[in-house]
Amino acid sequence: MIRRKFKIQLIDSAIDDLDQLIDYYKKLMFKFAKNLILELEQTFKNLQANPHAFSNGYDGEFGIINLRKYPVEVFYHIDGQNIIVLAIKHKNFNPNYWIERV
Repeated sequence: MIRRKFKIQLIDSAIDDLDQLIDYYKKLMFKFAKNLILELEQTFKNLQANPHAFSNGYDGEFGIINLRKYPVEVFYHIDGQNIIVLAIKHKNFNPNYWIERV
């Protein structure tokens, strides 16, 4: 069986989300921000290896990944060989703001 290699792309606003999350956790403790980045990297590797293994949200149009150690969700869409990350958000902040990005 040949595995397809998926490429992960973060849209600009998802990068902004990530920057805001890192700033938020840096204010609490630098170690929290560092560990968030490490967990996101591992999550992206898992997503890249098997993007269909995660839950579908919003009528199956978008995938959602919940991080294990942080109240953070990653919203993504699969487009051919590309995984497009639409938002990286803290569960307690502005829950549906990212929907307008589609």
